[in-house]
Amino acid sequence: MPTPLTRAITGVALLEATFDGAAARLLVSTSDGVHLVSLSGQPSIEATLVEGPGRGYTGVATGDFDGDGRVDIAALRLEGTDLYRQVESDVVGVGGPLPDPGQR
Repeated sequence: MPTPLTRAITGVALLEATFDGAAARLLVSTSDGVHLVSLSGQPSIEATLVEGPGRGYTGVATGDFDGDGRVDIAALRLEGTDLYRQVESDVVGVGGPLPDPGQR
């Protein structure tokens, strides 16, 4: 069951925009993680994709950072960036920094 979004938001990235009546989905960073949020009715957390209590996430970005055709997640912190690849139906931490686009 979705959890109401009650945490202080530090960053937002559009993950999925639909034009067929389905709910749009966002990635939202908070100080304790990166969460998948549905905008169907009251915004609510569908899943926590990156857990990082105390890591102090300050933002989130999406893109195909490793060139495999899947959306990846960059969770931003003051100390650096945590990169997470999409593998099957899960996200896997690969650390940082982001890869050089010329070296894919």
